Amino acid sequence: MARIVPDVREKLQVELRQPGDPEEDRYRLLQAVSEFLRNAASAQPLLLVLEDLHDADRGTLDLLTHLARNLAGFRLMVLGTYRDVEVDRTHPLSGALANLSRISSFSRVLIRGLAVDEVQRMVERQTEGNPRSFRKFCAT
Repeated sequence: MARIVPDVREKLQVELRQPGDPEEDRYRLLQAVSEFLRNAASAQPLLLVLEDLHDADRGTLDLLTHLARNLAGFRLMVLGTYRDVEVDRTHPLSGALANLSRISSFSRVLIRGLAVDEVQRMVERQTEGNPRSFRKFCAT
């Protein structure tokens, strides 16, 4: 963790090891992140949000899968978002989702966009039907 989070390195005065075998270093990183989150979740429940997983690199997807496998039962929820229209069968996220679906604590919630009339109702509720509020609402 100290290698990727300089604040941790400085506050804890950690000396970095020389990089070794890349696979061993990768595994150590996954374990360190898991241990960090496990310890934090033992103090209070945590929600970790990973947005736009359709743009995630292989390392992030590996971390997501590792956390799901190793932190089940802890007070940690990992919420990942992605646009399914950008993910086909060849996309790396497809493989990660297949692996995650084998984990009992994994669940998938499909959320679709709003229809035009639903957007109109939402805007009317939030602006109480006031056109000036609608302009202000759209500007924010």
